[in-house]
This record gives sequence, C-alpha cells and structure tokens, in this order.
Amino acid sequence: MTIYYKKPGPIWFFQLDMGHALEAGADCVAYVKKYPGRFSSWHLTDHKRGVGDVELGIGDVDYDQLFTLTKVADLEDLVVEQETGADRFAACKRNYEFLNKYGWT
Repeated sequence: MTIYYKKPGPIWFFQLDMGHALEAGADCVAYVKKYPGRFSSWHLTDHKRGVGDVELGIGDVDYDQLFTLTKVADLEDLVVEQETGADRFAACKRNYEFLNKYGWT
C-alpha cells in the first residue's frame, strides 16, 4: 500500500479508518504525518486493545494528537461509525459530544 501514498498530486486520497488501522497494528498519527494530504477523509472508530470496538475517545486511538493534524492531513470530512453499545442513540450522543470538543459538529 505504501506506493499509493507516494503518488503525486490529487490523483490519490484515502479514507483512513482509525480504529481498524490501530487494531491492525498501524500508528495512525505516524501515517498522517508521513503522508500529509493523503488522508482527506477519516473514518472514525475507536478500538481498545483487549476489549474491541468502543465509543470515540474511550479507546486507544490518539484522537487528541490526530485532531492537531487536521491541517497537515488536509482533512475535509469525517465519517463516524458506532458498532458497539446496547443503546446506539446514547452512544451517538456521546460521540457527538466527543467531536464537539474538537469543533467537528
């Protein structure tokens, strides 16, 4: 996959799924820094090692650091996916509140 990140210009961009990337062993912050402008869309999920999928901000994805890189990433949009929780509406509300503290609502 690395070769795709090196292609020039606006030919290629990727939507990085933060939780799944972390689960696979990737360092999302390092990828965004290494390939600026390639991840203009982020698929927001969160994952806690040893537990699985969790609500945004509860897991091990370093969203505090990632949200400092939105300009480097040339971030245009976010897609939130919530796969866990007995009460999905309550989980969505908490995800909204989490994103609101970063100004993404």
